[in-house]
Amino acid sequence: MRWSILCVALLFCVTLCFGAEDIKTVLKKWEQNFSGFPMNCRRVVDMFATDGVAEVPVGKTIISGGHRKLFQHCEQLSEHFTHIETFISGPTYIVGSHVSFERTSLLVTKTNCRMVSKGITTLQFDKEMKIRVMKDYINTEEFETAYASCQFPTLSDEPKKDDVKKDEVKKDEVKKEVKKDKVKKDEVKKDEVKKEVKKDEVK
Repeated sequence: MRWSILCVALLFCVTLCFGAEDIKTVLKKWEQNFSGFPMNCRRVVDMFATDGVAEVPVGKTIISGGHRKLFQHCEQLSEHFTHIETFISGPTYIVGSHVSFERTSLLVTKTNCRMVSKGITTLQFDKEMKIRVMKDYINTEEFETAYASCQFPTLSDEPKKDDVKKDEVKKDEVKKEVKKDKVKKDEVKKDEVKKEVKKDEVK
């Protein structure tokens, strides 16, 4: 019982030290900076500590190595989307320097196709209220499928080189078969004509 009271008191103390209201203010900036026509990568990077790490999405891409690496990754993302609107779309849970929430992003591709991406984001702040670690949990297969369907032409509809070659070979084979059939028919006709001529000579 004493341990549980101590743990609750410690968490309460840590939350007060960081300031829940301060964190909420930073989260508003997070929404603003992760939105734009396209995103302003300089503002995004400025939210991170110099040794900040982003895992977006979790289990697939880990961006570390300082602000330069984070900036490069942000620029690559901006190359695919002309407009991004990100907002916190669910309850926000704050425990000390750790925050988690559901986020929704509305994205517009360069082909003017609109996408929606939903996920769970977790943030860990340092004493200066800079992001030390950011993780984004999303269904990568669902996201990649949605992005592929936004391309023109659709990536899945583009014929592969091997398939094109196979189709060409099949067409050539069909042409050869048609020629053979024509030759056979012509030979049969010639034989029939010869037979008819012989019959007339006999008569």
